[in-house]
Amino acid sequence: MNRLLLLFSCLLIAFGTQAKSGILDKIISIKITETPIKTILKSIEEVGKVKFSYNPAYIDENKRVSISLYQKTIRYGLDQIFEGKLRFKEVGMHIVLLKKEVDASPKKKTHYKITGQIIDAATKRPIQDVSIYDIESKYAALSNEKGQFEFTIPLYYSEVSLFFSKAAYRTSIQIFKAENEGLVANISLAKKEADIEKIAPNETSAIPVTIEERTISGQIFSPVTYAHNQNLTELDETRIAQFSFLPSLSVGSQRGTNGLMSNNISINLLAGYAKGLYGVELGGIANVLKGDGLGLQVGGIANLSGGQFQGGQFSGILNVVRKEFNGIQAAGISNTVRGHFNGFQTGGIVNSVNGYFYGIQVAGIGNDVNGGLKGLQVAGLINAVSKDVFGLQVAGLSSLAKKGFVGAQISGLTNISVEKSYGLQVAGIQNVARAKLVGGQVSGIMNIANKGINFLQISGGLNSTFKNNGLQLSSLFNMAKHNHGLQVGLINLSIENKGASLGLINFVLKGYHKTEISSNTNFPLNLTLKSGTKYLYNSYHAGITFKNNTYYTFGLGLGTYFSTGEKTQISIDLSGHVLAKHKIHYNSQQYKLAINFDFIVAEWLTIFVGPTLNTGLYFETESGLEIIDLNDRYFIDYPISGYNAYAKFWFGGQIGIRL
Repeated sequence: MNRLLLLFSCLLIAFGTQAKSGILDKIISIKITETPIKTILKSIEEVGKVKFSYNPAYIDENKRVSISLYQKTIRYGLDQIFEGKLRFKEVGMHIVLLKKEVDASPKKKTHYKITGQIIDAATKRPIQDVSIYDIESKYAALSNEKGQFEFTIPLYYSEVSLFFSKAAYRTSIQIFKAENEGLVANISLAKKEADIEKIAPNETSAIPVTIEERTISGQIFSPVTYAHNQNLTELDETRIAQFSFLPSLSVGSQRGTNGLMSNNISINLLAGYAKGLYGVELGGIANVLKGDGLGLQVGGIANLSGGQFQGGQFSGILNVVRKEFNGIQAAGISNTVRGHFNGFQTGGIVNSVNGYFYGIQVAGIGNDVNGGLKGLQVAGLINAVSKDVFGLQVAGLSSLAKKGFVGAQISGLTNISVEKSYGLQVAGIQNVARAKLVGGQVSGIMNIANKGINFLQISGGLNSTFKNNGLQLSSLFNMAKHNHGLQVGLINLSIENKGASLGLINFVLKGYHKTEISSNTNFPLNLTLKSGTKYLYNSYHAGITFKNNTYYTFGLGLGTYFSTGEKTQISIDLSGHVLAKHKIHYNSQQYKLAINFDFIVAEWLTIFVGPTLNTGLYFETESGLEIIDLNDRYFIDYPISGYNAYAKFWFGGQIGIRL
């Protein structure tokens, strides 16, 4: 137990050391000789960008002193000027100079009543909803519709310093001597110099405000809390601890000032509301921070931070950080970060980052990053990124990256990346990259890369790309506008092809397309269609012979050709054929290697002639299908033992024309 308390204390010390320094700790350099104190304070105000407030009754403003500060704090300089006889309090950018009392214990009259009225300095009319803030006790009150206010504070010193503030008015700090019968403070406030914008009656409809905005601003908790948050924006104070039942019922903060203080420790039985956190906050239902947080938030339902947050947020339903977040978010339903994010998010349903993201997201349904991703996304259903992605997306159904990705997309159904893409897409059904993809696409059914695939496309059905510089492999269909690699599929299509295509049908719009009429040793009349490129084309064969009976042949093949002169070239073709009578006799097959010498007569006419090497493969079948063996001029007749089959080899020749 002692070790746990020691660890907890160390954490608080660590968080406390990172809290914001006060304006009294600002470093300044100034050197003034024999000058009135009033003038010196003005000089420090200009250098340090602060304001001083004090009661002239306790300070000899005209006393001449000398001061020399080099890289020293304002606090140090004030102690030198006033010889340690004053104490100082910070209120926003104001420094209040107060009399240092020997006895700093609470007075006999512990509770002290303050009343008064606040009016407009110009119109003399009452001002409603002015915040009156006691600098010592951190208690606050609001003026009513008559400009009147009344509240009770604990009295610690013989002086009471009050801070008056309202949006659109100049702030005022007043120091009063505490009288036994109580204090009456009547104040007038002057408006800030600003142009008043006129709004037509038909433009005065209420602007919708989200529940998140209302919660973070304090509006949802109480009108008093919301008013203080709007008026006392300058306050930036930290307290050791806050214990609250609800934001309006708390110990350590009074009268709606929760949103004005940052806490080191906050224990909220139901919900808590504070300006910031530099430590640990625990809430039965929710924890809400108006500003930044540093440490740990644990809420039964939700954690909301209106500023930046560093550390950890854990809630049963929702975590929201409106600005940057560094650390870990874990929620039963949703995590949302509106700015940059570094760390780890895990949500039962969805994780959302509107800025940038570095780290890991894990969600049961979806991850959404609007500003980019570096790291890992894992979702049961969908990952969506509307800008750059660097790393890995893994989804049960779909991964989306609107501005491209560098890394990998893996999903059970589909991956979609619009514009630039680099890396690997793996999907059970479909991958779509609307821009250049350098990497690979692997899917069960379809891959689409509208502006390029530079490495690999593998699918069970369809591959489509603008430019293929690698491999397209599909059991059915490959399409590439520009093919500079290898296409392997049942059907391969391209507009321009500087690579190779292997498949049943290869068609290149701007490629090699020829029709041949020929005669060879076995079949006196043949028709051949060739399609592809000069480097590799497909050939489709049909032939007929009337030897003893009418027989047919059908075949497929591959071929290539190369030039040997201006009017001559050599073409090499390898093809396989089946023989048919009234039906195809698949047990009678012939294979042919042909080397043709081509003579180009005209652009549209070529005459070719050349030798052939032929192989016949014949085997018996259980169905008793007839063997068609038309050749009796073979040089090898080789029986294949164990298969009731034999093979024949013979030389032949062919001659024809190519159109």
